[in-house]
Amino acid sequence: MAGFPFIVPLPYAEPLEDFAPYAPLSGSFFLDSSLVHPKYARFSFWGYNPKLVFESKDGLVKVGDHTTITSPFGALKEFYQEKILNLPFHPFCGGLVGFLSYEWGAALENIAPVADTHDLNLPDGLFGLYDIVVGYDHIEKTAWVASIDEGANEQAEKLAAHLEANRKIPVFLTQHAARSTQHEMRSSSNKPEYLQSIGKILDYLRAGDCYQVNLAERFMAPAPLSPWEQYLQLRQASPAPYSCFLNGGSFQILSSSPECFLIAKENGTLITRPIKGTRKRGATLQEDDELRSELVASAKDQAELLMITDLERNDFGKICVPGSVAVPELRVVESFAQVHHLLSTIRGQRRPELDIIDCLAAMMPGGSITGAPKIRAMEIIRELESVNRGIYTGIIGYLGPQNTSQFNIAIRTMILKDATAYFHSGGGIVIESDPQAEYDEILAKAKGMMASLGLSCSTI
Repeated sequence: MAGFPFIVPLPYAEPLEDFAPYAPLSGSFFLDSSLVHPKYARFSFWGYNPKLVFESKDGLVKVGDHTTITSPFGALKEFYQEKILNLPFHPFCGGLVGFLSYEWGAALENIAPVADTHDLNLPDGLFGLYDIVVGYDHIEKTAWVASIDEGANEQAEKLAAHLEANRKIPVFLTQHAARSTQHEMRSSSNKPEYLQSIGKILDYLRAGDCYQVNLAERFMAPAPLSPWEQYLQLRQASPAPYSCFLNGGSFQILSSSPECFLIAKENGTLITRPIKGTRKRGATLQEDDELRSELVASAKDQAELLMITDLERNDFGKICVPGSVAVPELRVVESFAQVHHLLSTIRGQRRPELDIIDCLAAMMPGGSITGAPKIRAMEIIRELESVNRGIYTGIIGYLGPQNTSQFNIAIRTMILKDATAYFHSGGGIVIESDPQAEYDEILAKAKGMMASLGLSCSTI
């Protein structure tokens, strides 16, 4: 097919089967709408063999084989503008795919990382430049292979032919029984220490330092399967609209995030959907309905969501045309495998003099995972959390042409490295918080990740 981008149609099929042979390759990615949302999560994309890699860590920026000491924000902005920005628009057919860590965003507000806790030694930011992408529309039931580089058109055609000819073997999941976590699972602190940190936050709240602080705990456990098999287990246990698998070579990122950080459309529309308010799923249909109704009626959870919605409206006010910021959805309940969540939708129109990197910088880290006011909440997080968050509560997604993008907030997200899984769980602490209930909530949020590892939280 002539034109740009170069697109080769494919018969629609399950993207898991197409991507599975490429998952072990360093640099492969799978942005997976494993729980389809007709408005906000209808596509899945995958690719491999990035043409060029952008990486930042501790003030060093590496592009390909060239390393410099420079501003990671400025370098990413330059990289995006040079390679992707001015290409013609099409629903994502190639561009930059990767992540920015929580610390990448915190550094923009001069919040230093926790000293000497780079124990995983991962980049603060990582993007691959992909000139060939395979895409799937789960609503229209269409699929394609696309190229944004004329020199890769023949390769795109060969890949499409190969995929269609090799759609033979379905993906089967191996079930793994839950094991005791008493000796296998560790955390960055322990329950008494976590409850003590909540007590300190409550003191800050009573003193008027903050209205809300998001506190997280990191867990570690053996990963019994290959990274791709482990992702399939996570996907089965906890499907989510903004799931993904990224293979970084020496590490892998597995995410089943329910939260949208940013959607940026070609017409300049920006959308964010912060989550604030959680109830576990019930054991019976009646209990589940009661818990859902309890969440909807909770004055505490409504107040938390309104607080963060207002914070995100303020962040949008920095980057959007005056008068364009609106809240078309407020206090919406969406249900997932382990939890019910309360969320809102904020929409605005990007100011034309700003690009998508400016927007990411203005919004990171997301208010739903810091607290309010954001900077003071981040300072308290820095004081109380004993390890860096890394990819947790950072963002994962793509940057396409003409300032288009879609990113999740990296919650319900695991890092696999050296046959070990690292994952955080956290929650927002407000003046009405009950410490034990908050601890129970982080376990409910972690339940899907634990289940994917064959673990149970019953012995924690």
